[in-house]
Amino acid sequence: MPTILLGTNGMSAMALFHFGLPHLKRGPPNVGIRVNPKLSLDIALLITVNAGCSWESPRAEMFLGLQPYTNYSFTLRACTSAGCTSSEPFLGQTLQAAPQGVWVTPRHIVVNSTTVELFWSPPEKPNGLISQYQLSRNGSLIFLGGSEEQNFTDKNLEPNSRYVYKLEATTGGGSSPSDEYIIQTPILTPEEIQPPYNITVIGPYSIFVAWTPPGILVPTMPVEYNVLLNAGSATPLISSVGHHQSILLENLAPFTQYEIRIQACQKGGCGVSSRMFAKTAEAAPMDLNSPILKALGSACIEVKWMPPKKPNGVIINYFIHRRPTGIEEESLVFVWSEGALEVIDDADTLRPFTLYEYRVRACNSRGSVDSPWSSARTLEAPPQDFPAPWAQVTGAHSVLLNWTEPDSPNGIIFQYRVVYQQKTDDPTLNFSAVHAFTVMEMEADLKGAEIKVITQIEPYGPNISARKLPGNKNCSCLPNGVNYSLTMPLMMSFCRA
Repeated sequence: MPTILLGTNGMSAMALFHFGLPHLKRGPPNVGIRVNPKLSLDIALLITVNAGCSWESPRAEMFLGLQPYTNYSFTLRACTSAGCTSSEPFLGQTLQAAPQGVWVTPRHIVVNSTTVELFWSPPEKPNGLISQYQLSRNGSLIFLGGSEEQNFTDKNLEPNSRYVYKLEATTGGGSSPSDEYIIQTPILTPEEIQPPYNITVIGPYSIFVAWTPPGILVPTMPVEYNVLLNAGSATPLISSVGHHQSILLENLAPFTQYEIRIQACQKGGCGVSSRMFAKTAEAAPMDLNSPILKALGSACIEVKWMPPKKPNGVIINYFIHRRPTGIEEESLVFVWSEGALEVIDDADTLRPFTLYEYRVRACNSRGSVDSPWSSARTLEAPPQDFPAPWAQVTGAHSVLLNWTEPDSPNGIIFQYRVVYQQKTDDPTLNFSAVHAFTVMEMEADLKGAEIKVITQIEPYGPNISARKLPGNKNCSCLPNGVNYSLTMPLMMSFCRA
């Protein structure tokens, strides 16, 4: 069994793969040993080690440049001129390393001239599990917290002062600091800024907000306001209001919670209020992809789907509709209210080897959205409803036999088989010999094909069977069927010469 030693080298990971060569009594002087470290994303690396004549010496191979804290599958493949044999996959996970890309996009909000709020996101490449963050100001540690804490409010600062911040993230593989982030506190800002006193949700796309002036201002200086939505996040929204003290926020996202803060500015110095929250109302869902279909049998189709890309609320129901291809009229197959987003349609109305279309309708309290149609064909089944053949005696030793294709072929007919046996009205005679011949695919495509049967001058009773192309297994909800459908025997009499 191979063994793997995993480790890190700086910011990358490595694996030392130990293995023994197979014991071969005979073989060519060179045997290729292929080691395939395989990423969970199916990105394969192939290295060939020439074993030479050292058949039983252990070997080791170092793989560098692997990704830290990543699952790999290693497979050993030994080849001779006669063929190759692979080992069972050996799974391993590289160790953690120090994170990369710490605090690449710093964010902060000036609350007032002595207080700032700082925000950060996880590193671009964590390279492991983040265990803690350390925030320092001018070289002194001011914050130590876990991976879930991603903001800090720094108080008791000096107005009109310059501060240098650095963030350090730590995993089980080490720590990495960010670049320096410089913040200059203002000389003076409005203070005692109150949160909005009126927040009214108008609908799915708009919120009305009103507020009062700050408690502390420079009296002779005008005040300008901004409304901050989700301030400190990676995607903040800022609406400038000017000297007004209310605004109707529009073009918002439905069924979304917004953090709302009021920013008041005088002569370049801005302060913000505490936060309040409001959630927009629901709207009809949007962007629903077509369902994924899979035929499981001749009367059984699996339907799976994903939620809308924009649910815009709580999805209450999904309605699954079906129609035969080329027919506008559709039928409701299933109404979903909970559970996995899938259903197996095995209704009695499904026909074998038939193309059906399905679509999904997603509904919330405000409306619905329909997906595009997607199609799937049910699997083949044994032919059904095969009319009896008819015959015309053409001579003392022949008969002209005619038939039509089954009313329900349930697939592609590629073969007809004619079976006939001698019959007699004399109960003392027994003819057990059964004769048969086959009409193959090219002839089977013809409706009403004529076949001339030359036989001995005896009464016969022929019958016809139609065979379809082999298909996949039937749906588990149906019994396995045979491939033949037989007609009723057609008795014919011949006149002796």
